[in-house]
Amino acid sequence: SGQDGSEQNLSGNAFSGREKVVRARLFYEKKIWSPFTSLLYFLAEAALAVFCLKLYRKKRFPFCADSRSFDRVIRENTRTGFRELMPLIVILIVFLFSMAFSYIHAVRKAVHSVSAEMLTSQLMQQYTTIPKLEEEEETVRIRPGQRVRQMIIPGQDQLSGLGIRIQNKEGMEEAVLNWSLYDETGTNLLRSGSGRIGRLKKISSILPKENMSEIFRTETERYLELPLDAPVPETTGRHFVFELSVPEESEDSVRVYARKMTNGSVFRSSGQDVSPENENAEDARNGTDSLSGVEMDQEADSAIDSEILPLEICTMGIYRNNGFMKSLFVKLSFVMCLLLILLFFAAKILRGRLELLYLACAVSMGLVFSFMTPPWTISDERTHVDTVYMVSNSLLGITDTPGPEKMYKRACDIDMSMNYTMPITTARYRAVESGLFAPASSVHFAGESSTSSGNGLELTACFAETSLANVSILCYLPSAVGFTIARLLGRNMITMFMAARWVNVLVCSLIISFAVKRIPYGGCCLAAIALFPKTLQQIASCSYDGVVIAGTFLFIAYCIAAAYDRRFSIMDLLILFLSGFFVASSKGGTYVPLLGIALMIPFTAKKLHRENIELQSVWKGITAALLGSCAVLFFGKFVGLVFGMLMRQSGTAVYGAGVSERTLYSLSDLISSPGKLIDLFLNTVNVRGDGLISEMVGKNLCQRWYLVFAFLFLAFLGILHERKGGDGIGRTTVSDQKSQHTLPCHINMGGRVWLLFLAASSTALVFLSMLVAFTTKGAAYIEGIQGRYLLPIIPLVYLAAENRVLGREGIRDDHILYAEACLLALTFSQILLYYFGGI
Repeated sequence: SGQDGSEQNLSGNAFSGREKVVRARLFYEKKIWSPFTSLLYFLAEAALAVFCLKLYRKKRFPFCADSRSFDRVIRENTRTGFRELMPLIVILIVFLFSMAFSYIHAVRKAVHSVSAEMLTSQLMQQYTTIPKLEEEEETVRIRPGQRVRQMIIPGQDQLSGLGIRIQNKEGMEEAVLNWSLYDETGTNLLRSGSGRIGRLKKISSILPKENMSEIFRTETERYLELPLDAPVPETTGRHFVFELSVPEESEDSVRVYARKMTNGSVFRSSGQDVSPENENAEDARNGTDSLSGVEMDQEADSAIDSEILPLEICTMGIYRNNGFMKSLFVKLSFVMCLLLILLFFAAKILRGRLELLYLACAVSMGLVFSFMTPPWTISDERTHVDTVYMVSNSLLGITDTPGPEKMYKRACDIDMSMNYTMPITTARYRAVESGLFAPASSVHFAGESSTSSGNGLELTACFAETSLANVSILCYLPSAVGFTIARLLGRNMITMFMAARWVNVLVCSLIISFAVKRIPYGGCCLAAIALFPKTLQQIASCSYDGVVIAGTFLFIAYCIAAAYDRRFSIMDLLILFLSGFFVASSKGGTYVPLLGIALMIPFTAKKLHRENIELQSVWKGITAALLGSCAVLFFGKFVGLVFGMLMRQSGTAVYGAGVSERTLYSLSDLISSPGKLIDLFLNTVNVRGDGLISEMVGKNLCQRWYLVFAFLFLAFLGILHERKGGDGIGRTTVSDQKSQHTLPCHINMGGRVWLLFLAASSTALVFLSMLVAFTTKGAAYIEGIQGRYLLPIIPLVYLAAENRVLGREGIRDDHILYAEACLLALTFSQILLYYFGGI
């Protein structure tokens, strides 16, 4: 929070006055830069590295391949004894300890926590008419011996209490209030309670503070909890009669707040953001005219006017329905233990088949990740789901559009209360647990019902925002296929959502496995980057970023193969061209500099085909055709978008609407003073550099720097050459056979510098695109950049770090991937700790 606050302080008009920001001052304002602290951390890490090196040389730990004889190597690969199972036993113990810690500090807390929502009354049980009042909220007086009744419809199960607003609570602490809950007939008493007003708690004191919107938190400060004697088990969508009364022997009357009836207006929240737009959308969905009223006092009855309108008491529902989290946690822990065991033996069996081991790790962990991050909780996922829905309509032949920024959806799938990115809460997990594989006509997200008189499957026009202008339709095709399959089976929105994620995981993992298999060297590094928590989150979502990452990895792999592998078939050439077209047509052309890897092909062709001058000329022509066709595709798709953003006048571009509207930067603001542009870039590196690197790995998921460093270090180990220990006798693997067809020397210094230049150029384009598309004019650094934007670029940096000086001995590729799978298991426990334990 300190970092966020400092960033907000820096985003003012920093360029006024001297038109420059002293970069050293940024470090001072962040209050995190200290050369002595950094030096101390560096020395501590160096000492730890020396200790681990000593330990490795003495004990051959953690993974060793004793190759003193060929027979022993064969026995290690064919026999598994207790000694060989010791690493697995240690890993399982550490994982179970981590999950037990997560349960104590997070899951148990979530199980015992409560959730709340605003309730609306839609039917009238008993009411009297009162005059129409000018204010939005009025008070209803309950005198001794009187009662107030109205109908409520809870939106969740396990109703354990209700909340009301009382006027002048400080003056009536000794007043007694009774409350009761009846069935919809109002005759059968279900639950009840009673207490003095001074002893009632505020609802805000019993709700978890995490992931609660500011609007809802302010609202719960004004409500008092009326606990029921026992929770009501199944309450979602049912009608109940809520009654308030004051005993006859009481001396004080009680005033409770009520609202004017506005066609069943509802202020609903279950840990999600609420806005006036959401309320209007809820009103349109409810579309009911049936109102509930309250019994008023004699003063109100005597003042009946010609124009009358009933009121509804401001009521909240309180639920203790998070018990499912315990069983979900147990199932998750069991599945993860089973996966760690299976992947341990798969690493032994698939030794030398790195692409298959990666596929096993990515698919299994990706499926688990799809449950760990519930629907709507990944960045801008609402926009991505709307785009997937539109592509699904096209696959089903629904090509009509009801208007600009509108599309057709099934009536039961419309839920305008969803923001672009929703927080991870127990309500999201509950929706998946209760709604997965349910039919569309009976279960809806967040307990919403169909808006029409039909069965909820009829097409209805609604607002939608899509991203097809920024990427190719291929980026959404895998998700749309899974989405459409579940839709044809008549499943609900949750099932369609999850099916889209699962197909996306499978397709992206397959594409990356082909890249890992085809790249001449560095395949382990590529697979390690593809198993970063952030990469796995993107491929296990409906976002296009997962497919963009997979397609970019595929292009990099086939470019390196064309440059350094003697075997290159016509099919390989076709994939090279198709993946190049994909890179040129995705993400607004941000990753176009990566196409420059193809320029390495003609230079290496001189070494790879020294004896064939004609073949060298062929590769020059192929490279020219590839880059030329990609350039034509890029300009044909993005020329209007790019030039429209770069050539716009100062002050003409705005972001947002209403009070949140803000003016954006344009190049015309910077072209007269290029030093300001340089300052923006450098300030962004200073302020956001460490955050971008950590977010690229997944610090906003695993929340621990040591895990971030561990993932980065494993990827670095993957790029190092694997040396043979002992006398070098060992089994010939597929990677060994593949290396026989590559150049004896890897990328030279010039090639490494070129890769770093391409990575820097693509990063600069990412910065520039966010500068003109999102950054507020006058900000000191570029806003809106996220770490996942760097994932397609980072393989170039690692490829440039490959050398013949450093190597790894005794640590095989399968060891690295299995270590990442173990770190992912720890990441899952960290997600629970962060979102539910506050750790």
